[in-house]
Amino acid sequence: MRSKAARAVAVQVFHGTRSAALIIMHGFQPSQGGEFGPGIYFSENPDTAAFYALHVARGAEPPMILTTTVDVDRFYTIRKVDWIERTVKRTPRTVQNALMRQGYRGIIGIALNDYERQIVAFDASTVVGQPSIYATL
Repeated sequence: MRSKAARAVAVQVFHGTRSAALIIMHGFQPSQGGEFGPGIYFSENPDTAAFYALHVARGAEPPMILTTTVDVDRFYTIRKVDWIERTVKRTPRTVQNALMRQGYRGIIGIALNDYERQIVAFDASTVVGQPSIYATL
């Protein structure tokens, strides 16, 4: 019997920010909170990243979209409505800790429209590409 080898599942992603220079120099750092708890938030859609850069991100730099690649192998996929149900009595961090104990490295959150996905890395170890500037807004 062969052992199951880990497989990389690389996905091109976008990140809206006002701290592009810091990220490019020092790498991504997890946020303290967010819709799916603490983590590094990405989208597969540059328009979604643009929204975050323009309306949510804080920082001294102009709003920008960065692109990179994330290995989403061992990411837990969950619909937003199911996440809300799971976090009614537990904090997002508590749910994340339970997922990490099971070997998960992040969350793929399916939006309420059942189409868009948020990719939330628990830490920067899943970021396998060097971040680069996709657009300045």
